[in-house]
Amino acid sequence: ENRQVDANVGGMTRRKIMTAFREKSIRLACLLEKEGQVSMASLRERGMEDYVAILSRNYDKWFGRVEKGVYTLSEKGKEALENEDFAKAVAFYRKENV
Repeated sequence: ENRQVDANVGGMTRRKIMTAFREKSIRLACLLEKEGQVSMASLRERGMEDYVAILSRNYDKWFGRVEKGVYTLSEKGKEALENEDFAKAVAFYRKENV
């Protein structure tokens, strides 16, 4: 539920499971990769209210704060987009953000 990409394969071992939260984080990371930086206000205007919490909490440290309410993709976030475990979701959201 709440996922767009079916990236989990039955019997997976030693691979990261694609949760709805992680998928949203990947979508946001792909958006930041394309746009360079994004503000929380612009996310709200786009109807992406759920993504504001992902930016502010920044659990995986994928996002870097530029200034109050404005974020960019961190080095760790760039590395995550190259992670093979996330390849299917990254490809999906890179196409979406074109």
